[in-house]
Amino acid sequence: MAVIPRSNSSFVRSAKLLNPTISRYFKYKVVRGLHTIIFYKPESIAWGVGFDNPQYGGLFVDFIGYFADFLRPDRLHCSLIENDGPIRRSILRRKTWLGEHMSRDKLIGLLSELIAIPSVNPEDTHDASVSGELRLASFLSGYLSELGFSVRLHEKTPNRPNVIAEYGPEQPRRTILLESHMDTVGVATMKRAPFKAEIIDGRLYGRGACDTKGPMAAGLCAMTPEVLDALAEAGCRVVFVGAMGEEKGNVGAIQLVEAGIHADDIVILEPTNMQLVHAHKGTLWLNIHVSGVAAHGSNPERGKSAILGMQAVIEMLNRQIAADRERFCDPVLGRPTLNIGKIEGGAAVNIVPDRCRIEIDRRTLPGTDYEEALSNIGSGMRKLCSEGVIAGFDLEIIKNGVPFQTRADSSLVKSLSASLARKGQRVETVGAAWYSDAGPLSTICRDIVVFGPGRIEEAHTAEEHIELDSLHAGYEVIKDFLVSNGKSKE
Repeated sequence: MAVIPRSNSSFVRSAKLLNPTISRYFKYKVVRGLHTIIFYKPESIAWGVGFDNPQYGGLFVDFIGYFADFLRPDRLHCSLIENDGPIRRSILRRKTWLGEHMSRDKLIGLLSELIAIPSVNPEDTHDASVSGELRLASFLSGYLSELGFSVRLHEKTPNRPNVIAEYGPEQPRRTILLESHMDTVGVATMKRAPFKAEIIDGRLYGRGACDTKGPMAAGLCAMTPEVLDALAEAGCRVVFVGAMGEEKGNVGAIQLVEAGIHADDIVILEPTNMQLVHAHKGTLWLNIHVSGVAAHGSNPERGKSAILGMQAVIEMLNRQIAADRERFCDPVLGRPTLNIGKIEGGAAVNIVPDRCRIEIDRRTLPGTDYEEALSNIGSGMRKLCSEGVIAGFDLEIIKNGVPFQTRADSSLVKSLSASLARKGQRVETVGAAWYSDAGPLSTICRDIVVFGPGRIEEAHTAEEHIELDSLHAGYEVIKDFLVSNGKSKE
């Protein structure tokens, strides 16, 4: 409930006219004898206004600043009302109503705007009008600059910058980094307009709604000026990173590590269904080429089939992963895995194939050595070559992503768990089989988690979406996490 001195009613009228959001939710009136103006919801006795620094333009921003003490729910001045009747009780009961609805509206509006800015990974499209992260990087730079961040673009790949925004003391007691990747997968399979947010039955649809512009919007909205100032006052520096190239090899995160970025705590914003992911497996992706000897298909004995040779390679790979699954098991992440994801070879049905290629995805565990796995594969290939099963081979590393694991009893996990509990959310700490920017960033930070609203099962799909309730819950938890750090000066 915002109780405003009547002498300032001109501000209120101007605000109402300039801000359709206010008109949509409220009416206002002068209460005779109380010398006040009360915003209220028509179907209730006195519904209230409870903002938390809304970012709306024009006179209303001046109005918000002028009456900040009245509009902040934690500083509500009920003493201005001269009775203890139903209006006063309604103020206490309804003081957060507008805060919740305004934050929800702002969150949905920001996510819709992010979706409207195409940022498809260039490897997933040939359309220059939707390709790359530069447009989104420009938007984020402006948004964060307006919040008071010092923003710079780190551009190692031409026209595909990383965004690095910093707020707080130069010599902080602690640095908290929120990271969200900017690129999305392609849109060719989408059943709806990919860059136009559409809300249906409590879900917001659009490319990136789930992965990962929804979690990004939640993190951005959580960083209000009050929260940022409280963190700075507590000696905390906040860094927000928009990373390029996550979808195709975590390129941006690797670039940032090489550039020397650092933090004490890192939260990777991804759709984890509000679970705290404190560990995930590493990735070793390989191209394996096998060569054979071509011959006419009517005389296969005169050649050496690269496809049959690859069959022996696949059998060797399966034996190796079976042995490793016996040797290694992590209590959170389970056992290492192998997937043969792609195979191609041969030239024609009547020619003995002299070439065959597979792409494999080997998932590794914390504490295991990817070089050992790579060495074992190389040894197995050389053995097949010496036995005459294959004529030759070549191994090419597509991606080598390190696993990460943060202790479940770390201060970061405990802090986020407490925020989940305070906001009425179930607290679950889990490991994941998928990969994220937490892998490379874990090499420069011990305490790192992956967290955010949305379900990973909806990512990359033809009808990608995020539940609005989940989106708002994620925003509330991230904000509570930041607020709690702003209160601590230890």
